[in-house]
Amino acid sequence: MALINLNIHSNEIALSTPVTIIYPDQLLNGKDFNVLFLLHGYNGNNTDWVRYTSIEKLAGEHNIMVVMPSINNSYYTNMVHGYNYFNYYTEELPNIISKMFKINLRKENTYITGLSMGGYGALKAALSKPNQYNGVAAFSGVLDITKAYHSDERKDRFFPIFGDKETYNKNKHIHDLFLLSNNLKNKDLKIYISCGTEDFLYEHNVDFHNHLKQNNIKHIYNELPGDHNWDFWGSEIKKALNFFFGDK
Repeated sequence: MALINLNIHSNEIALSTPVTIIYPDQLLNGKDFNVLFLLHGYNGNNTDWVRYTSIEKLAGEHNIMVVMPSINNSYYTNMVHGYNYFNYYTEELPNIISKMFKINLRKENTYITGLSMGGYGALKAALSKPNQYNGVAAFSGVLDITKAYHSDERKDRFFPIFGDKETYNKNKHIHDLFLLSNNLKNKDLKIYISCGTEDFLYEHNVDFHNHLKQNNIKHIYNELPGDHNWDFWGSEIKKALNFFFGDK
């Protein structure tokens, strides 16, 4: 495996931004790589998953390419007062990676996963663009963004991203995962969601799981003792990769 740290210029976010990549040694049976876009949480960056989990070892076991961008605290969103982070990680970055590494990215070999804020980002991407991803996983995700937006303790961080309440409500259909799940009608998408029962986002995950179940959207939901930390996420990434690619 090769561990590659890149700095690429993004037109969407108007700066040079880091990306960490795990690159497999060889193609599997002559086929294209499976590519996993792996997203960090709030206050995190592109190095988190490599620093705190065994993702490099797991990538080698599954022979996958892993792309870990740095999205700052944008909530993976085209910001009202800021830059187009959603366009960056769902459109611009895949195009750059595809050209740079000569990878044919298509639904069958593209997956996206994240934790906390990145869990929201992973599901936002997959539910907005179900024809682009074969699988999505969210660990301890901020899955009820509307509830989070209206909570007093988060209003300062959310205003630059989503705007005022009138603006948020106008654009709710492109931010709220409960509404975006309507895009999955007649779409094939592997979905894995997990949260620790001691996590402060536990209710978000239970409510979203129940919403998917009530709407007959096939998914795996895993809750178990655990909190909002790397012990939980390091264990869950192994389960998600086994779900996507088979047990190892």
